[in-house]
Amino acid sequence: MGCLEETAAGYVEAVREQQPTGPYLLTGSSFGGVLAYEMAQQLVRAGEEVGLLVVLDTVLPSAMKRFRPRQIAEKVFPFGPFAAPDLTETERLGQMRDDMYIRAVRRYAASPYAGSMLLVRARETLTGSTGVVDPMYGWSGLVPNLELEDISGDHLGILGRPAVEELAEAFRTRIARAVRS
Repeated sequence: MGCLEETAAGYVEAVREQQPTGPYLLTGSSFGGVLAYEMAQQLVRAGEEVGLLVVLDTVLPSAMKRFRPRQIAEKVFPFGPFAAPDLTETERLGQMRDDMYIRAVRRYAASPYAGSMLLVRARETLTGSTGVVDPMYGWSGLVPNLELEDISGDHLGILGRPAVEELAEAFRTRIARAVRS
């Protein structure tokens, strides 16, 4: 995987093949949240409109205690790679992927974003021992128009039942607003 900016540029190209002009509605979870943020940056620089940018439980490394890459991966991906315990090769590849994601995010120099962004936080992550030292996950210094929505569940649980209904409701009103403008 190249640098995060190159990865985001590839996604922007793919999105624009399907939808040549905005407004764009972007979201991502964890590492994908940082990718969505960089995609929004690139689209705005290209003169496009980003109607909605949502990052789901996405923490910038600057908002965490100082950890080595493996320790950060354990905090960001608390359940480890998505593989059965006896699949050691799959687990090793998952760990390599997690390390690459963490290194890419740590090297990423996020610049301020003039648009608005919704940060969705998992309530159980907020109360857990995740190493997060900034309750705004590092975004408030970059995004002056930062909205916040706390959803029931943990880092992965916000995408499952019953929390996903809360998440859908938070999206519903914001998508309607983004499409109208």
